[in-house]
Amino acid sequence: MGSSLRDPSIVRLFTEAGVGVSGYFVVPEFWGTTVARLRAWNLECIKSDAASFFRALTAARKKVS
Repeated sequence: MGSSLRDPSIVRLFTEAGVGVSGYFVVPEFWGTTVARLRAWNLECIKSDAASFFRALTAARKKVS
C-alpha cells in the first residue's frame, strides 16, 4: 500500500522477484504504459482506490464463506 512505480526500491523489488511472482497493482488512475510495465513483472492492474478495493474484496469473501 502506498507505493509508486517511480520508487527505486519498488522497481528493484519487482525486478528481483522475477516472473515467478504474480499479483495485483491497485491504483486509481493509470496509463497504458503502466499496464505494459506491470505485465513485465507479472502484475495485473486494477483501477480502484484502496478503500473501494478492500470493501469489494471483503464483500466477495463474505459471499464465498
